[in-house]
Amino acid sequence: MKLLLVDDEDHTRLGIRNVIDWPSHNIKICAEARDGIEALELIEIHQPDILLTDIRMPEMDGLQLIEQVSNRYPSIKCIIMSGYEDFSYAQKALKLGVTDYLLKPCKKQEIKIGRA
Repeated sequence: MKLLLVDDEDHTRLGIRNVIDWPSHNIKICAEARDGIEALELIEIHQPDILLTDIRMPEMDGLQLIEQVSNRYPSIKCIIMSGYEDFSYAQKALKLGVTDYLLKPCKKQEIKIGRA
């Protein structure tokens, strides 16, 4: 399975990339993006199975990205990882069909569960 990782913070992407032993779960990080616009371009190229995205990012936020992905690529599983506990974000995410909503900072075990 291929994972696209989307977060505007370099250290967060690096942490997610390095903390989890992705190959042991048969997952390859196929690409990384800093915002939703870049992510959409990379989805065209890499066709990931899983999208792991932050909510608040410049240009296009994670909810806008998930809305686009849900319409264009309904087979992609979307997971949100955010530092915001705002119920309205979670509510909109559920309406868009996200697989999971993880709060930052995430524990390694939570990310594994989220990608299932």
